[in-house]
Amino acid sequence: MNASTAEEKKPSQVALPEPLTLDIALQYAEQAHPDIAIARAQLDSALADRQQAEADNGIKASIIASSNFVDPASFSRDQDNGDHSVSLIARKNLYDFGRSDAALASADASIQGSRLAFQQTKYARQIEIMGRFFDVLLADLEFLRDNEAIAIDFIRFDRRQERQRLGQATELEVLELESRFQQQRVKLNASQARQRAARARLALAMNVPKQLPATLSEPVLRSEKRKIPSYEDLLQQAVDNNFEIREARSRLEAAREQLRAARAGDNPTLIGEASAQSRTREVGSSDRARIGITLEIPLTDGGSTRANVAKQLSAVHRWQAVVRQKEYDLREQVLTQWLELDRLRIERQRVDKLIEFTELNLDDRRLKYELELQADLGNAMTQITDAQLQHARIRYATELAWARLDAMLGKDPISTDSTKKVPPK
Repeated sequence: MNASTAEEKKPSQVALPEPLTLDIALQYAEQAHPDIAIARAQLDSALADRQQAEADNGIKASIIASSNFVDPASFSRDQDNGDHSVSLIARKNLYDFGRSDAALASADASIQGSRLAFQQTKYARQIEIMGRFFDVLLADLEFLRDNEAIAIDFIRFDRRQERQRLGQATELEVLELESRFQQQRVKLNASQARQRAARARLALAMNVPKQLPATLSEPVLRSEKRKIPSYEDLLQQAVDNNFEIREARSRLEAAREQLRAARAGDNPTLIGEASAQSRTREVGSSDRARIGITLEIPLTDGGSTRANVAKQLSAVHRWQAVVRQKEYDLREQVLTQWLELDRLRIERQRVDKLIEFTELNLDDRRLKYELELQADLGNAMTQITDAQLQHARIRYATELAWARLDAMLGKDPISTDSTKKVPPK
């Protein structure tokens, strides 16, 4: 297979790299996932509506051909029975007193809203993939912890059996340790199931459901040294730049323009028309060519304009309410993420001290083990593995919290640029 053929392959057809990195996984966010496909289809529909608005005001031309058999009047100079003609007619709305301008403005606002919705969907896909990636790493750490624990329980159970054979332990003591070992087997089996489930969810998020990643690379987290701004600063940025609010405002603007177009529905229309005609019969009243302007003034439309205005007015009121509701929701969401980041900051300090303790405890156990003052390292090994698991949970949760907050602020949640520029409005 040559290089060009390989480049043409879809991502779902290309084997995932081993190990899979977070940066590569995030590249799948823009692939043909159903959420992306739906958002792109909505944008395409808005672009088509813009084309339709332009076409409604464009030049319309047609050719009309006819062939007739006639019985000419006795006084007609042309007594031929054939009457054949071909005509070329062109029409264009020259001015409709604001109706077409409002339709175009509404289409432009809808396109802007659809573009913002597409970008928001892309950011949501990135955050989901990031979360699923972290879930796999955490599932692997849980398996490592449980695997170490079952190894320790088995050693203890095996030693107690040996002591029973020597008459130094009772059957009850052996059964107690065997019960703990069997319980740990159940936990280990559950950990293995979580490993597979986490990989399946990551593959689905990346839109490669048939390719479960085997090994993942530990990512470099971008939020490790970020400082938490004040809630007021975050809220102002969110209100100004949040994609959902900006989309809702664009939809509101589109609805207002639709209302303006509806109110102009019974306005006059100035139409330009040109035609050329060729006939086989000479008729005194027929012109070979004609060009002119027509002013069409509606007298009554049976109430359709009034009904359309009422419909578009209700749409404006609905989008006004949507904008307010999203602003209310955003305040709560930003506050929730801000408080979560502060909670994770405190939790990180606790886990850092826990790791420091478990490492010192393991060193102490090793020293006693080497001096034969203690039978095995036992719980010290599982304690440090569990502390590392807690530490990873905090780090990954912090990265996700920052990513969600950045998306709320209209920023790229996976950007490596510390300034994180907001996309233009």
